Amino acid sequence: MSLIDRMEPSWPPVARFTHGPFVLRQGLGGGSRVSAISLADPNAPADQIQRALPDVEAAARTLGQPPLFLLTDDDAADTALANILRARGYALSDEVFAFEGPLATAALAAGLKVHSGWPADADALAVWNNDGRVGAARMAVMARARGEKAVISLCDATGPVGALFAAIHDGAAVLHAIEVIPAARGRGFGHALMIGASNWARAHGVDRLMLVVTKQNLPAVTLYLRHGLQVIGGYYYLKSA
Repeated sequence: MSLIDRMEPSWPPVARFTHGPFVLRQGLGGGSRVSAISLADPNAPADQIQRALPDVEAAARTLGQPPLFLLTDDDAADTALANILRARGYALSDEVFAFEGPLATAALAAGLKVHSGWPADADALAVWNNDGRVGAARMAVMARARGEKAVISLCDATGPVGALFAAIHDGAAVLHAIEVIPAARGRGFGHALMIGASNWARAHGVDRLMLVVTKQNLPAVTLYLRHGLQVIGGYYYLKSA
């Protein structure tokens, strides 16, 4: 199973459309991955890809989405596609690490409170509304995820400080929308969220965490490495100029 196939059930698009060797996702504002185009047939010849590109680009624009391609690191077919796209004027957008590893075993620090459940409680909504990066469109993605899932919120004595979404797939708790409010960053609350997510995952019978993070987010990358998670792959986006 590919990395994207492992991630998608826990953060699903509204719909998927096949255009020749490509799959186009409809995201309705739910983020890059659920709105991206990717190569469904890695064996497609270059001439077929070239012929299909205008069609899938036009289809993306019809959905109100600028063409955005998702490509996996160290994949020969995606590297060849990237070369074609760059020749068409596409530019690098984000680069992403995928992490997977064991659950945290540390205890939650005194004075912190974790709540897990579905749908999101008021504390999680307060965190996500703090800077507006997780709004109604991303909440709709969470609602589409099937199976065991929860929103985990974290509070200290001052109120809500962190939140994340977790959904179980392929033997792991896959984490999304991990957020600590700006005023509370650098104080160990990311660590506490990982403990909260681990405790929820353990209670639901899985022993692994999985998540993705932009490669430029060095504080988060450092946190996940300290928790024993390992980089298992990565991907990147090329967007239309």
